[in-house]
Amino acid sequence: MRWFRTPRITSSRNNSLFFSIFLCLLWVPSSAAWSDEDWFDHLRYFSEGDTLELRLRGRFHYDFANIDVDNPRDSKTTSRWRRARLGVSAEFLRDWRLRYEYDFAADQDSQVKDAWIGYYGFDGIRIRAGNTQVPQSLEELTSSNAITFMERALPNALVQGYRLGLQVDGYGQGWTLAGGLFEGSIRGRKDGLSQGWGLAGRATLVPFQPKRGHIHLGLSAEYREPPGDRKLSYSARPEVRLTDRRLVSTGTLSDVDYTRTGGLEFAILRGPFSLQGEYLGTEVLRTGRKDVTFDGWYLFGSWFLFGGQRNYDQKNGTFNPVVPTGRFGALEAAMRYSELDLQDQPITGGEERNWTLGLNWYVNRRMRFMGNWVHAKADPNRDGDTETLEAFQLRLQLAF
Repeated sequence: MRWFRTPRITSSRNNSLFFSIFLCLLWVPSSAAWSDEDWFDHLRYFSEGDTLELRLRGRFHYDFANIDVDNPRDSKTTSRWRRARLGVSAEFLRDWRLRYEYDFAADQDSQVKDAWIGYYGFDGIRIRAGNTQVPQSLEELTSSNAITFMERALPNALVQGYRLGLQVDGYGQGWTLAGGLFEGSIRGRKDGLSQGWGLAGRATLVPFQPKRGHIHLGLSAEYREPPGDRKLSYSARPEVRLTDRRLVSTGTLSDVDYTRTGGLEFAILRGPFSLQGEYLGTEVLRTGRKDVTFDGWYLFGSWFLFGGQRNYDQKNGTFNPVVPTGRFGALEAAMRYSELDLQDQPITGGEERNWTLGLNWYVNRRMRFMGNWVHAKADPNRDGDTETLEAFQLRLQLAF
């Protein structure tokens, strides 16, 4: 690793403004980091009679990274905003919910995140319409404020993320079930582009709960027809957002009729210990061309050295942010292995295998410091060669 390089921080008026806001917000919770008082609980409004509740939401993630690649000229030390997201959520007329979040640090085509209205008047059933996450993958659906590592694992390249659609989900004692009909991105709708459509569903089960723990099982499936030009592609960053280098990529796939994606997931929690893994596979069916299949999986374990444990959300079959209980917060160590295979003749997108070590310090339920070391190797990469990347990255995270 090259530690002597000068950090390259993107210099812009927006970055300076957000960094100043971030430092101010960082000071507020840290001044009362080990008390029960939470300043951000005051960022709410209740109307008379409690017919309306408004809540200000936000997450600020600032990343630093030292990245080494095979070509020393492309190695760098850099930093920038990973997320600078502000939004509002509302509860009104007792059974209606609304949420809107905008990410000022995201790429133009993904700035709008949650933007939906929902009806929650049925017992154990929720209906939402708008821009929301397609029900696929435990790690994808777990908030970026709660995932164990700074970036989601390689197989995340095979899921849809945020899409416009209508979704219905339900939950009961130890189970969840979600499904919906989805189009494409908000930006695609704005530009008047044909984006295709898809059907997706996910089911989770907690078969039994051992003392001080949970066992989570889940599966998901999606059928999707491509945009009007019948083209799509798959690629992945090496679990490091501060590089644009993609070791594996299929390039453009043409004449696509439809895709089918399936996923299996599990998690085991036992006090301060947890184990989590997923498998995702996508079949691409094409007219006049060979059908191809891509897949990937990951497995990670984590251990809280002191002050806490992971927080399972039974209503959504995901994880909530950790609430530390120790005098000095909570400290978590984690290790992950992941694979992504985009190689299926005649498509030579490459195969990548990553190791990641992580250390997280949860100062309180709003603030976290993260450190990740990533070793990525593609053999072959998208060009048919062997390529490696190594990175050490840090994150300062504040969420409310």
